[in-house]
Order: sequence, then C-alpha cells, then structure tokens
Amino acid sequence: MMARWLPRCAGGGRPDPPPACDVVKHRNQVTAAMPYAVTLRLDSTAAAAVEHLWHVLADQAGADLALQLGYQPHITLAVLPDSVLAPAIESVVGWLAAAWRALPLTLAGLAVFPGEAPVLWAAPVPSERLLQWHRQLHAAIAGYPVHPHYHPDKWVPHLTLAKEARVPAERLLAVALSAWDGPIHGTLDRLDLVRFRPVSVLRSDPLALPAESEEPRDDALKKQIGPGNT
Repeated sequence: MMARWLPRCAGGGRPDPPPACDVVKHRNQVTAAMPYAVTLRLDSTAAAAVEHLWHVLADQAGADLALQLGYQPHITLAVLPDSVLAPAIESVVGWLAAAWRALPLTLAGLAVFPGEAPVLWAAPVPSERLLQWHRQLHAAIAGYPVHPHYHPDKWVPHLTLAKEARVPAERLLAVALSAWDGPIHGTLDRLDLVRFRPVSVLRSDPLALPAESEEPRDDALKKQIGPGNT
C-alpha cells in the first residue's frame, strides 16, 4: 500500500516538518543548532534499497542532501542540542543497546511533511516495539532538552529520503514513485549516537539478534527506568 499522508500541525496552521538528525538550517531560515542525534540504523541490504531511491532523487530532482551527508539510512529517535554532554548520552545509548534486540522493519510507502521545504520520507509499518523503544529512550534522557518534534507525544516515525531541496513535494513524490518497487523489508540492527554536520558517529552499538526462546526485555527496562535512573 502506498501511503501519501500529508500531516498537518496540531494548531491547524502552517505545517512544520520535523528535522531529521542532520537538520541545521532550512531555506532562508537558520534554526538553533541541534548537533546530537540518537538513531536506529537500517541493515545493509535494506539500506541499499533506500540508497537507490536517494540516487534517483539526486539525479532526477536534485535532492542530494542524503548522499552528501554520507550517513546510512536510519530512523531518528531523538535530537539534542550541543549543551548536552555527549558522554552522558553515550552511556544511555550503550545501556539501551545492550537490552534491545534487532527489530524487523517494513517501509510500506512514501509520505511528505509539507511546507516551503517539503520533506519526503519512507513510512514504516507501525510497530509497538519501536514506540516502546522510543519511550524508553526518552524516559532515560528526561532531564535533557530534546527537540520537541521528537517528544513521544509528537514523534512521527520516518526515514528521510529528501529535504531542503528547492523542489515541490509533488515532484519529489513523483520521482520517488517512479523508482519504488514496493515495500522495503529490513532490520534495525544498530543504535548510534551521531553529531552533525558533517555527520560524525560518536558511538555505534550493534543490536543482537533475538533468540527464539528469549523473553521480551521491555519489562526489565521498565523496572530500571525511574526517577533515580533518568
């Protein structure tokens, strides 16, 4: 199924697309620097399918930012300002990566965050586990200033395909659809802490494959995340 959802802002006004982990400025507007991001990276096989879309968008629509960044396809869980000390976030990333297991993911279609600089993205099939992970991360970093678009009550899971291009949303979507071969099935298999721009990976932890007999670890995490652990 091909998703073409155009989200609107809660107040009904002009849409404000959330930045992915590499956003520093939009066209004619400089935003506050947000140089750290926590991301879940896609496995190499599925990433190759996404990168094919990146190349098509760069060649046919001039939307080449994803290629310029040189960072693998990913889903961003949180974006934090440079006032946060990286070692504190690194320890959280390491702790969560040790508890989480690789998560299957299906990118089912394409969607757009509209606006003056539209953002084209691949839409993952909703997963309760992914939403749980997102809540767990934000519980663990609750004392830090996180970009509001990534708060659990506002976050829209997405994998960015194109942004900051002087191209109408309709053109971006048409180009991407011409190269879309159907759902992309993959696995989120690494948890990263990155700094941008340029993208620099500060920490990257592989997520172990789940054993068939292994019980979900979310309950144990819920016990660990509390006022004394945030």
